[in-house]
Amino acid sequence: MQYRYLGNPCRNFCFLGAIKINDPKDGREKVVLSSFVSGETGGLVFIDTESREGEWIELPGDEGAWALFLYNNEKLLVGTCGTRGYLHCLDLKSRTWAEPLRDENETYIWNLVQGSDGMVYGGTYPGCVLLRYNPQKHILENLGKVSEHEGNMYSRMVYGDVPGKIFINCGMKKSHVAAWDIETCTVKEFGKEGAIIKEANADFVCTETRGELDFYHPYTLEPLCKDTYASKLEKLLKDRNITDDRIPSDKGIGRMLKLKEGKLFGIRGQEYFILNKNDRHLKLERIPVEAPATGILTITSDPYNRIWGSSNFGQTIFCYNTDDGKYWNSSTVTNNGGEVYGMRWAEGKLFMSCYAGGDHVVYDPEKPWDQINNINPKTLKSVAPELIRPHAKSIIGPDGAFWTGWTARYGVYGGGLSRVDTGTLEVDSWYDPVPGQNIESLAAGDKYLYFTTNGWGNGLPEKVEPFYLCVWDTNGRIVWKMKFSEGEKPGKIGIIGSYGLISINDEIRVFDCRSMEFINTIKVGGHCSCIIEYNEDIAAVFCGKDMYFINPANSKMEHAIELPGYVGTATIGPKGEIYFACKTKLYKVV
Repeated sequence: MQYRYLGNPCRNFCFLGAIKINDPKDGREKVVLSSFVSGETGGLVFIDTESREGEWIELPGDEGAWALFLYNNEKLLVGTCGTRGYLHCLDLKSRTWAEPLRDENETYIWNLVQGSDGMVYGGTYPGCVLLRYNPQKHILENLGKVSEHEGNMYSRMVYGDVPGKIFINCGMKKSHVAAWDIETCTVKEFGKEGAIIKEANADFVCTETRGELDFYHPYTLEPLCKDTYASKLEKLLKDRNITDDRIPSDKGIGRMLKLKEGKLFGIRGQEYFILNKNDRHLKLERIPVEAPATGILTITSDPYNRIWGSSNFGQTIFCYNTDDGKYWNSSTVTNNGGEVYGMRWAEGKLFMSCYAGGDHVVYDPEKPWDQINNINPKTLKSVAPELIRPHAKSIIGPDGAFWTGWTARYGVYGGGLSRVDTGTLEVDSWYDPVPGQNIESLAAGDKYLYFTTNGWGNGLPEKVEPFYLCVWDTNGRIVWKMKFSEGEKPGKIGIIGSYGLISINDEIRVFDCRSMEFINTIKVGGHCSCIIEYNEDIAAVFCGKDMYFINPANSKMEHAIELPGYVGTATIGPKGEIYFACKTKLYKVV
């Protein structure tokens, strides 16, 4: 057995940052967008606001960037994510990059601001530190963690409009705001727990805590009168925010920028618009450069020799025709950002579950695409705000419904399950079936669903405690559960006939679904990333760089192929063939 490379069918843009510049290379007004390219190297898209011509410039390293900062209209500073946390500096006139800088412990730089000392500051993940960049010497310094709370991993965002100060949002374990003193290099926490900064200027600092506004003196941090400063805040936000009756507020329009001559620029997924003062209607245009090949998060198959997949970031899907190798990529499938985790074919439609809005989406490929009006694909009832990330992806249950395993919202440990009736499209959900634990993996048997839990949480350090294997009926109840021993970390689960295969640390345990007992252990020597049913007796199991066939009835394991890399998703085609994805590439086992 061997595998065959089929191509890079997943292609999209995932814009995280946007900034307007007057390009010193040619003196023309341009918009610069930073696009995340999962599994590969991200880049910048330059769009000329007059000619609508585009330019792609690849980053020197990392997958993408949230942070864009224009320094002296000469250099573009880029703070990257999600593996390296570089500070890149692009000379705009020559289009050359300076040597990349980074702190070895940080993987995200969220935003960049210039302080009154001329230095550029940025917040990070996972260290919750403050970075300081010297643009004259091209030196990056780590000023240390800006929160004393151990579980806080985010310093997102930072604000530099108060002379002598940098204000910072810290989270997520115990969220709060803090002020950094530029002269003394000291940090002070202030305000209410859970507060975030809404505005920071030389007149006042405003925080918001669960909808309540509070105002503080920017230097003493003493509380100020709400009545006095609320009207000042309202005027500031009114002047700063971009509103226009021609721009729908409920159609997923992303970042907007004010251009010269009263024009407006905006992004909607894979498209953008430039709205002139006298334009009556919004006209969306495709981004004027070729979309890069991006990482594949999930794949599934349909009865028509097609493989459906989702991008690892960017909220788009693709369809690959196995007969002729042609592929198609969609626009965004929901108005919320993030990605499609769960995908299953049922009732002639593609059902999806999405981060970060906790969305369920259904798409009929036989009907015209009309997502902007929520017709096709159609977004169904959400499970947010309690549940937001479909970490365990989705399955078709024994009842024919579309089931999904979820992670709780940011800053909260927990998880849940949801069920979509594929006929009526009604949605039901259950929050925290195992209190405070995430749903790690979900599988379906002929009567029940099975799931494992872990201690992962959005924006939180992973907690260590005993976790569970649970058996769940289609009415939404745990009918049996088992607690694992301390130190045992359950992972992926797959059901093959009357048996379950459950990944525990570096081994696979065989579970008899009839007696509810573990009957054997198979050593695989590595992390199990995916388990799928190959046929009614055999599972295809992906561990590290190897794929195995396992027969749970007799616990026999056979090495099938060596893989090109980590495989997090695989599916069986309608003819029984195995397809899998590795980074941006789609493969077939032959």
